[in-house]
Amino acid sequence: MLLWAGLPVAHALPEIGDREINVAFGAFMARGDASTGTAQLDAGWGMQLAPAWLAGLRQLFSYTFNEESVAEDVWTASTTAFINRYFHSREPFQPFLGAFLGLAYSDVDVTGTAGPALGARYFLNDRLALVGQYRYEAFFKRLDVGAETTDFQDGNHVLTLGLSYRLETAR
Repeated sequence: MLLWAGLPVAHALPEIGDREINVAFGAFMARGDASTGTAQLDAGWGMQLAPAWLAGLRQLFSYTFNEESVAEDVWTASTTAFINRYFHSREPFQPFLGAFLGLAYSDVDVTGTAGPALGARYFLNDRLALVGQYRYEAFFKRLDVGAETTDFQDGNHVLTLGLSYRLETAR
């Protein structure tokens, strides 16, 4: 192991064809007429297309807890394809910019979603990385989650923190 910024670093960074499995937990702040609290699970699968490019699929599930006097609890989800461009792709700390496109849905509605993402991953060892990400899910049309709230009319700010596990291809 090498040392980078005083932290232990892995020797083997992602190679073309490597696959990643990501699991993250997080929160978002819905834009609309009321503040709400949310718990979410974000899972993804990606494949390293080039040393600096990762593409894949992501599934996000969110459950919004509301005060009974304000609105009922609601759930939303999104299924998206993504592509991330990593900078310093040969270093253990790799900031990235990305984009995604897919579907956002609730128990009563479905719409398209797209937007930008930014974040970073830091490799803790040869296979495991800590990943933090912010993305803005813009909706193609208002996402209806029932008559109780209009919080999802514009889009979601999504923040996640999780782990990524790299599956090496045969070399």
